[in-house]
Amino acid sequence: MKKGITPIIAVIILLLITLALASMAWVFFSGYMSGLTSGNFLVNNQLSGCSGTDVSIWITNMGTEPLDMGQITCLISGTGFNNDQCSDRGLSIVSGTIQPDQVTEVVTGTLAEGSYTVSLALGSLTQSVDLYCSG
Repeated sequence: MKKGITPIIAVIILLLITLALASMAWVFFSGYMSGLTSGNFLVNNQLSGCSGTDVSIWITNMGTEPLDMGQITCLISGTGFNNDQCSDRGLSIVSGTIQPDQVTEVVTGTLAEGSYTVSLALGSLTQSVDLYCSG
């Protein structure tokens, strides 16, 4: 006589494994999607740019929750420097909160004549805008 797992117990074990895997997938994807929708923004290239040497960068809060502009990191690259803090180059991030679907100016300041790339980051999301400022 051979001993083994009865078919009923085998089915129950397979159902429990399937339920555990489905639960883990649900937790992962619900957290992933929540992260995408809560802190998501888009640089508005139509509004962003230089007027002479005055810089203005606008973003749209594409998320479902208000966005604290204090959480945004700003880096700038140009001729002779790469990924400097925006504040070290004369740009500042406006303080405040951006409501969902709101378009707001977030970076202001003055740059010398030249070409620049400004990168805004929030968590793992990074958006960049290329600027040319003329004297």
